[in-house]
Amino acid sequence: MALGTNDVDNLLIGSNGAVFSAPYGTALPTSEVSSVSLYDPVGYITPAGPQIDTKVTTKDIMSWQSFFPTLTRAVSLDGTVKFGVQEFTAETMGLAFGGGTLAEPTSGHYTFEPADPSEIEERTLIIDVHDGDDILRVVVERCFNVGGFSTSFTRENEAVLPIELKILKGDTYAQGVKFFTNIASFAAAS
Repeated sequence: MALGTNDVDNLLIGSNGAVFSAPYGTALPTSEVSSVSLYDPVGYITPAGPQIDTKVTTKDIMSWQSFFPTLTRAVSLDGTVKFGVQEFTAETMGLAFGGGTLAEPTSGHYTFEPADPSEIEERTLIIDVHDGDDILRVVVERCFNVGGFSTSFTRENEAVLPIELKILKGDTYAQGVKFFTNIASFAAAS
C-alpha cells in the first residue's frame, strides 16, 4: 500500500497573521482576501499564536457479548479558540471580559467596567494565518468568552490578556467554523 508522496510545500508555518473580532451578526467574509473592515483588529498576540481545539464526545454502546463497544455515537462537539493578547485596549478588555462598559468621566481619564457575567456577549472571530503568499482564514461565526480574566504585571514581561472563546453553532456555518484559503494543495482535493 502506497503512502503517497511527501511535499514540503504542503507544510503551513503560521509565522504571521492577524486576529479580528466583531459582534455576532456582522457580515461574514466570503474568501481569504475579502474585506474585514467591519471587524476590529485585536492587535499583537503572543508568539504562540492562536490555538483552535475541537473535541467530539462519544457514547459507547456496550453489549454483553463483547468487551469492546459494539456501537459508538457522536453526541456533541466542543470547540474553543485560545490566544494571548498583548495590547490593552477597550476592544481587547471587552473581549477578555465578555463585554463591558467604557467611560470617560473626565477628559483623558477612562474607566472600564466588565459586563455582567450572566449576559453573554457573542462575537464573530476571524483568524488570518499567513505563510508567505499562502493565506488560511479561519472564521468562527459565533463564540463567547469562557476564559475569565487572569494576567500578571511584572518587571520582566508584558502583561497578557488570555482569551478563551467557546465556539457555538452558527446560523450560516453548521459546524460553527469555516476555512478559506488560497493554498494550492487544497485544489487536489476538489
